[in-house]
Amino acid sequence: VPEGKYSRVLKVPATRVATEELSKRVVANVVMLGAVVGIDPLVSPASMEKAVLDSAPKGTEELNMKALKRGFELGEAVLKAV
Repeated sequence: VPEGKYSRVLKVPATRVATEELSKRVVANVVMLGAVVGIDPLVSPASMEKAVLDSAPKGTEELNMKALKRGFELGEAVLKAV
């Protein structure tokens, strides 16, 4: 946890979820994007879904959507636990 004057630090198990639940560590970044939106919707979930789909390599769209939606759930859960 970084030192300094932070309003809060929230831990999200993005790498564990990507590796253990989705079997692809490479989507940990997408899980984390979902978690950020789940914690503080700076953009709408629909906008984030579109952005991820627009940038996902062909053939990985389903995996990336699973990762993003799991991230939304994690973010909401982490926020409720605070």
